[in-house]
Amino acid sequence: MSHAWKKLQSAVCKLVKAGPQRERLAAAMTDLATLRAKDLSIEIRQEFIAAMNHVCNGPIQEPGATISLMIDSMKDTEINIMVHRILNMYDEVTGYQPIPYSARAPNVSRP
Repeated sequence: MSHAWKKLQSAVCKLVKAGPQRERLAAAMTDLATLRAKDLSIEIRQEFIAAMNHVCNGPIQEPGATISLMIDSMKDTEINIMVHRILNMYDEVTGYQPIPYSARAPNVSRP
């Protein structure tokens, strides 16, 4: 699951950068194109499959070019839906990640 989280985190980072939303989404989806559904938790697997099928119908030979072309043909509402799908998947996967040691409450001993 950690691999999936890293890919989703990278996709979210690309979504929040400056630039046209279509370009940011294309970059994010290109990152996600290397993920396999079985790498994800059962809770978001279908969401991931639906998102990938919406952008690319079937296996892709050149992810960047294919995804960019498909995203260019999408309506603005479809773009917004895809962005929200990625954010929702990231939120879901983040819930399964262990709390980093630095974020844990300090161990305070009581007298």
